[in-house]
Amino acid sequence: MRGVSKDWAAALCLFLAGCAGQPVYDPVLGVYVGRDGQVYPSVSGAVGGVSVGAGSGGGYVSTGFGPIRLGAGF
Repeated sequence: MRGVSKDWAAALCLFLAGCAGQPVYDPVLGVYVGRDGQVYPSVSGAVGGVSVGAGSGGGYVSTGFGPIRLGAGF
């Protein structure tokens, strides 16, 4: 059985979270999915494993270990 690529997995997570009304921030793709389901461009930077970013709909701080990423929006 073939595995799912990281790009498809990231896109699926963005879609599902957007449908659930949760804000999603993806520094790799450079997008922010707001609670309204709209996709906004964002910019981010990472220092020491912590990502900080901002978009037109707000900002975020996140950190991660492997495929697991924890974040908070503001």
